[in-house]
Amino acid sequence: MAALGLVAVTAAEGLARLDLQPGARVVVHGASGGVGSAAVALASARGAEVIAVLPRAGKDDYVRSLGAAQVVRLDAGGLLEALGPRSVDAVLETTGERTFADSTAVLRRGGRLCLVGALTGAELSLSAWDLLQELELTGWSSENLTGDALREHVAQIAELVRGGLLALPEIHRFALAEAARAHAAIERGELAGRALLCA
Repeated sequence: MAALGLVAVTAAEGLARLDLQPGARVVVHGASGGVGSAAVALASARGAEVIAVLPRAGKDDYVRSLGAAQVVRLDAGGLLEALGPRSVDAVLETTGERTFADSTAVLRRGGRLCLVGALTGAELSLSAWDLLQELELTGWSSENLTGDALREHVAQIAELVRGGLLALPEIHRFALAEAARAHAAIERGELAGRALLCA
Protein backbone atom coordinates (compact mmCIF):
# COMPACT_ATOMS: atom_id res chain seq x y z
CA MET A 1 0.00 0.00 0.00
CA ALA A 2 2.94 2.34 0.48
CA ALA A 3 3.59 2.03 -3.26
CA LEU A 4 -0.05 2.65 -4.19
CA GLY A 5 -1.66 4.87 -1.57
CA LEU A 6 -2.35 8.40 -2.74
CA VAL A 7 -1.28 7.88 -6.36
CA ALA A 8 -3.81 5.07 -6.80
CA VAL A 9 -6.51 7.19 -5.15
CA THR A 10 -5.68 10.04 -7.56
CA ALA A 11 -5.84 7.67 -10.53
CA ALA A 12 -9.14 6.16 -9.40
CA GLU A 13 -10.76 9.53 -8.76
CA GLY A 14 -9.54 10.95 -12.06
CA LEU A 15 -10.85 7.93 -13.96
CA ALA A 16 -14.20 8.13 -12.14
CA ARG A 17 -14.67 11.60 -13.62
CA LEU A 18 -14.13 10.17 -17.09
CA ASP A 19 -17.07 7.75 -16.73
CA LEU A 20 -15.30 5.05 -18.73
CA GLN A 21 -17.40 2.37 -20.36
CA PRO A 22 -16.01 -1.01 -21.53
CA GLY A 23 -14.33 -0.55 -24.90
CA ALA A 24 -13.74 3.19 -24.43
CA ARG A 25 -10.41 4.50 -25.74
CA VAL A 26 -8.61 6.41 -23.00
CA VAL A 27 -5.28 8.23 -23.07
CA VAL A 28 -3.20 8.09 -19.87
CA HIS A 29 -0.34 10.58 -19.69
CA GLY A 30 2.74 9.81 -17.57
CA ALA A 31 1.79 6.16 -17.84
CA SER A 32 4.93 4.75 -16.23
CA GLY A 33 4.78 7.00 -13.14
CA GLY A 34 2.86 6.50 -9.93
CA VAL A 35 -0.53 7.95 -10.91
CA GLY A 36 -0.17 6.88 -14.53
CA SER A 37 0.70 3.25 -13.86
CA ALA A 38 -2.20 2.90 -11.43
CA ALA A 39 -4.52 4.51 -14.00
CA VAL A 40 -3.37 2.17 -16.77
CA ALA A 41 -4.07 -0.86 -14.57
CA LEU A 42 -7.44 0.43 -13.32
CA ALA A 43 -8.73 1.51 -16.73
CA SER A 44 -7.62 -1.73 -18.34
CA ALA A 45 -9.34 -3.74 -15.58
CA ARG A 46 -12.56 -1.84 -16.38
CA GLY A 47 -12.38 -2.96 -20.01
CA ALA A 48 -11.09 0.28 -21.52
CA GLU A 49 -8.58 0.36 -24.37
CA VAL A 50 -5.66 2.21 -22.79
CA ILE A 51 -3.25 4.36 -24.78
CA ALA A 52 -0.20 4.91 -22.57
CA VAL A 53 1.75 8.11 -23.19
CA LEU A 54 5.45 8.16 -22.27
CA PRO A 55 8.04 10.91 -22.67
CA ARG A 56 10.56 8.60 -24.35
CA ALA A 57 11.32 4.99 -25.21
CA GLY A 58 12.37 2.49 -22.57
CA LYS A 59 9.26 1.71 -20.56
CA ASP A 60 6.94 0.35 -23.24
CA ASP A 61 7.02 -3.22 -21.94
CA TYR A 62 6.27 -2.07 -18.41
CA VAL A 63 3.09 -0.16 -19.33
CA ARG A 64 1.96 -2.99 -21.60
CA SER A 65 2.35 -5.37 -18.63
CA LEU A 66 -0.12 -3.16 -16.74
CA GLY A 67 -2.69 -3.41 -19.55
CA ALA A 68 -1.85 -0.72 -22.11
CA ALA A 69 -3.01 -1.64 -25.60
CA GLN A 70 -0.96 1.07 -27.33
CA VAL A 71 2.06 3.20 -26.43
CA VAL A 72 2.72 6.74 -27.68
CA ARG A 73 6.19 8.22 -27.07
CA LEU A 74 6.38 12.00 -27.12
CA ASP A 75 10.02 11.98 -28.22
CA ALA A 76 8.77 10.52 -31.52
CA GLY A 77 6.16 13.26 -32.07
CA GLY A 78 3.06 14.76 -30.50
CA LEU A 79 -0.06 12.98 -29.31
CA LEU A 80 -2.21 14.51 -32.05
CA GLU A 81 0.28 13.39 -34.68
CA ALA A 82 0.28 9.84 -33.29
CA LEU A 83 -3.47 9.38 -32.84
CA GLY A 84 -5.16 11.88 -35.12
CA PRO A 85 -7.99 14.27 -34.22
CA ARG A 86 -11.23 13.11 -32.56
CA SER A 87 -9.90 9.59 -31.99
CA VAL A 88 -10.38 8.88 -28.26
CA ASP A 89 -13.18 9.02 -25.71
CA ALA A 90 -11.26 10.26 -22.68
CA VAL A 91 -7.93 11.60 -21.42
CA LEU A 92 -6.38 11.42 -17.96
CA GLU A 93 -4.03 14.41 -18.06
CA THR A 94 -1.06 14.45 -15.68
CA THR A 95 1.40 16.44 -17.79
CA GLY A 96 -0.29 19.81 -18.24
CA GLU A 97 1.20 22.52 -20.41
CA ARG A 98 3.16 20.35 -22.85
CA THR A 99 0.30 18.06 -23.84
CA PHE A 100 -2.99 19.79 -22.97
CA ALA A 101 -3.76 21.23 -26.40
CA ASP A 102 -3.17 17.86 -28.09
CA SER A 103 -5.17 16.13 -25.35
CA THR A 104 -8.25 18.19 -26.17
CA ALA A 105 -7.69 17.87 -29.92
CA VAL A 106 -7.76 14.04 -29.85
CA LEU A 107 -11.07 13.90 -27.93
CA ARG A 108 -14.18 12.85 -29.83
CA ARG A 109 -17.29 15.01 -29.65
CA GLY A 110 -18.59 14.80 -26.09
CA GLY A 111 -15.26 13.40 -24.85
CA ARG A 112 -14.01 13.92 -21.32
CA LEU A 113 -10.69 15.08 -19.89
CA CYS A 114 -9.68 15.10 -16.23
CA LEU A 115 -6.54 16.95 -15.17
CA VAL A 116 -4.90 15.53 -12.04
CA GLY A 117 -1.43 17.06 -12.45
CA ALA A 118 0.57 19.60 -14.39
CA LEU A 119 4.13 18.32 -14.34
CA THR A 120 5.27 20.43 -17.32
CA GLY A 121 3.54 23.64 -16.29
CA ALA A 122 0.22 25.20 -15.38
CA GLU A 123 -0.31 27.45 -18.42
CA LEU A 124 -2.87 25.48 -20.43
CA SER A 125 -4.15 26.22 -23.91
CA LEU A 126 -6.63 24.69 -26.30
CA SER A 127 -8.31 25.51 -29.56
CA ALA A 128 -11.76 27.08 -29.38
CA TRP A 129 -12.77 24.67 -32.17
CA ASP A 130 -11.96 21.75 -29.88
CA LEU A 131 -14.02 23.20 -27.03
CA LEU A 132 -16.98 23.52 -29.42
CA GLN A 133 -17.01 19.71 -29.66
CA GLU A 134 -19.06 19.62 -26.42
CA LEU A 135 -16.07 18.43 -24.42
CA GLU A 136 -16.20 17.99 -20.66
CA LEU A 137 -13.01 19.30 -19.03
CA THR A 138 -12.50 18.93 -15.30
CA GLY A 139 -9.86 18.29 -12.68
CA TRP A 140 -9.31 16.64 -9.33
CA SER A 141 -6.77 16.96 -6.54
CA SER A 142 -6.12 14.77 -3.52
CA GLU A 143 -5.50 17.99 -1.59
CA ASN A 144 -9.29 18.31 -1.30
CA LEU A 145 -9.60 15.02 0.61
CA THR A 146 -10.32 14.91 4.32
CA GLY A 147 -8.60 12.30 6.47
CA ASP A 148 -11.76 10.19 6.60
CA ALA A 149 -12.25 10.36 2.83
CA LEU A 150 -8.61 9.38 2.25
CA ARG A 151 -8.95 6.35 4.55
CA GLU A 152 -12.13 5.31 2.73
CA HIS A 153 -10.46 5.62 -0.68
CA VAL A 154 -7.35 3.70 0.42
CA ALA A 155 -9.60 0.93 1.73
CA GLN A 156 -11.28 0.76 -1.69
CA ILE A 157 -7.88 0.52 -3.40
CA ALA A 158 -6.91 -2.31 -1.02
CA GLU A 159 -10.08 -4.19 -2.01
CA LEU A 160 -9.19 -3.83 -5.69
CA VAL A 161 -5.72 -5.24 -5.02
CA ARG A 162 -7.13 -8.14 -2.97
CA GLY A 163 -9.65 -8.87 -5.75
CA GLY A 164 -6.92 -8.92 -8.40
CA LEU A 165 -8.42 -5.89 -10.18
CA LEU A 166 -5.40 -3.63 -9.76
CA ALA A 167 -1.97 -4.69 -10.94
CA LEU A 168 0.75 -3.62 -8.55
CA PRO A 169 3.34 -1.17 -9.88
CA GLU A 170 6.99 -2.04 -10.23
CA ILE A 171 8.61 -1.19 -6.88
CA HIS A 172 12.17 0.05 -6.43
CA ARG A 173 13.38 -0.05 -2.81
CA PHE A 174 16.06 2.28 -1.46
CA ALA A 175 17.48 2.57 2.04
CA LEU A 176 16.78 5.91 3.73
CA ALA A 177 20.47 6.73 3.37
CA GLU A 178 20.03 6.38 -0.41
CA ALA A 179 17.29 9.04 -0.66
CA ALA A 180 19.45 11.34 -2.79
CA ARG A 181 20.23 8.49 -5.21
CA ALA A 182 16.51 7.61 -5.43
CA HIS A 183 15.56 11.22 -6.19
CA ALA A 184 18.28 11.48 -8.83
CA ALA A 185 17.03 8.29 -10.52
CA ILE A 186 13.46 9.62 -10.53
CA GLU A 187 14.55 12.98 -11.96
CA ARG A 188 16.48 11.26 -14.75
CA GLY A 189 13.39 9.22 -15.62
CA GLU A 190 15.15 5.92 -14.97
CA LEU A 191 12.48 4.30 -12.84
CA ALA A 192 9.11 2.92 -13.86
CA GLY A 193 6.51 2.56 -11.14
CA ARG A 194 7.30 3.61 -7.59
CA ALA A 195 10.38 4.28 -5.48
CA LEU A 196 10.12 3.40 -1.78
CA LEU A 197 12.47 4.56 0.96
CA CYS A 198 12.83 1.79 3.54
CA ALA A 199 14.18 2.02 7.08
